[in-house]
Amino acid sequence: MNPEIENAIIGAVYDAGLDASLWPEVMHQIVEYTHSKTAILTALDRLNPNYDFVHTWNIPPAGVDAYQNEQIKLIDMKLHLPLWKRMGIGDVLNQDWRSYAAMPDQDEGIFYDKCLKASGICYAAGVLLDQGEYRWALLGIHRTPAEPSFQQEELDFLKRIGVHIRRALQIHKQLSFARVENHNLYNMLDSIKVGIILVDEYRRFYYSNKRAQQLMECSQIFEFDQQNKICAAKQYQKKFEQLVHT
Repeated sequence: MNPEIENAIIGAVYDAGLDASLWPEVMHQIVEYTHSKTAILTALDRLNPNYDFVHTWNIPPAGVDAYQNEQIKLIDMKLHLPLWKRMGIGDVLNQDWRSYAAMPDQDEGIFYDKCLKASGICYAAGVLLDQGEYRWALLGIHRTPAEPSFQQEELDFLKRIGVHIRRALQIHKQLSFARVENHNLYNMLDSIKVGIILVDEYRRFYYSNKRAQQLMECSQIFEFDQQNKICAAKQYQKKFEQLVHT
């Protein structure tokens, strides 16, 4: 394994913790580094659905769509969560799924037909990132039957990178909570009958509730300068500056 490439992947992981749109590229880097074919990063929290996500690399759209299905998510948890529960967060599992194709009428066969068949996935290695009564998160990488099964060096890499992905997911979860709280806050502010305007210390305009918008449209008290900063009418400007700075 190459420490320089590994460090670059770690940096990309933390960037993705702040910007979820970067996760597919992180998956791409992990797939290339481990000589895999596909990868998936998934998190499920039945008590906090806003946190749920699935990021993949090289998995056909049909397979991704199937994995988003609630039935398939539950089958996945039923089949594989008991395996992880015998291990622990941060531990790595190495699986051979070739037998799934031979069980068409069972959960294994359904999972194979919906999620594995289209991409030819056979061997899987994964690191458990989170686990609880109603939640779990996992990074998995996969190979086809034509490729060798995963060896210890790839499993060791997953264990190392899993530490950083867990931290990045904590960042993602906190940001998810903050977005929901802000959304609820703005809904509440929109319902208040008093006009509310949010600006920063540089008079940059961020938000006004519905009542403030109505007042601004009907009055000449506020306007915007050429830099799109909010200003008050001349007779109110000094008091407005004091309010902003406090």
